[in-house]
Amino acid sequence: MVFYPRCEIVVSGSSDGTVRAWEAASGKALRVLGEYADAVECVAMSPDGRHVAAACTDGMVRVYRWASAT
Repeated sequence: MVFYPRCEIVVSGSSDGTVRAWEAASGKALRVLGEYADAVECVAMSPDGRHVAAACTDGMVRVYRWASAT
């Protein structure tokens, strides 16, 4: 899980293979950024908050653009 305070967004990776964005204040799910066949091991956000990287247990790494970054 990673928290980006500028946007008040939390991004999580899960054992079900999903990468999700959440509103930090309310806990409301905003959207699924991506889905893997295997569990997501790690997520990270770029310093400017525009991109999210996620890695899963099979070694696949994907980078997603977070369009709502301010």
